[in-house]
Amino acid sequence: MTAAAAPLPSDILGRLLASHPEAASLLAEAGHRRALAEHSALVTVRTFQAMQVARLGYEQLARRLDPRHQRPTTVPAGLAILAGVAAGLAVISGVELTRVLRAPMIVPTAVAVTAAWLTGAWLAALAKRDGRRGPLAVIAIVTSGASLMLAALHVLMTLPRWPPVWRAAGASVLGGVLIITLTAGAAVLMARIEPSAVFSRRRTWKRAHAEYQAAVRREQADTEAATLAGEAWLGLVRSQAAAVAGQPDVLRDVVALALTLQEAGRPRLAPVPPGSEPSGLAGPAGPSGQE
Repeated sequence: MTAAAAPLPSDILGRLLASHPEAASLLAEAGHRRALAEHSALVTVRTFQAMQVARLGYEQLARRLDPRHQRPTTVPAGLAILAGVAAGLAVISGVELTRVLRAPMIVPTAVAVTAAWLTGAWLAALAKRDGRRGPLAVIAIVTSGASLMLAALHVLMTLPRWPPVWRAAGASVLGGVLIITLTAGAAVLMARIEPSAVFSRRRTWKRAHAEYQAAVRREQADTEAATLAGEAWLGLVRSQAAAVAGQPDVLRDVVALALTLQEAGRPRLAPVPPGSEPSGLAGPAGPSGQE
């Protein structure tokens, strides 16, 4: 067969699409997978940009609110420790109130007293953070006096049971010291917990980072699927072209035309809006993707 008599690439592809049962399906699948891969690449770019914006916003806020990194305790860890401290304060306060109040009043009063201890610790943390030594000293004195007064009440209620009062006095003083220690520890912990705004911004950054990683994995999967679908379509085209016309020039032209058909036949997916939130970039469900 001479070069002049060689069939045209359009004729070869036309006969292939008209006669082969899998040709049209492979062409449509290759175009669809390529559109999905391009859409996933765009989503990855968008989520990366959103992640960078979230990270820079978090870091700038952290530098502004905690410039010297003096508040390293995270909010979840700080709240967990404070919950344990509150439970300890409630138990010790309940023990101290055992001989002072009737049984039905012990639990609610212990809860109220614990809230008072934690409020004092919070005020002390604020005073320490602001460098106000006067209010800090007043809060320390009031807290210590209140805890020791609670211990003294417990001791006074055991006076009629002399001499066990000395054992009760030792336990009461120990309870008062524990209350002072736990309250002071709670104040120090509150002063070192990160600002809630920083915690919220870091969560936003972590969420954006997770969405970016998911977008990267989706892009890799779509790219692999597009490669396999494209190779299946082009493999069929090459085999048909080699069987009809074995010339390298004709084979090259047929493959180029097959790529053009794949590009022209792929679906047009709607571009991702530049200002859209990353959480909305869940993937091409329905008309989605970009040129």
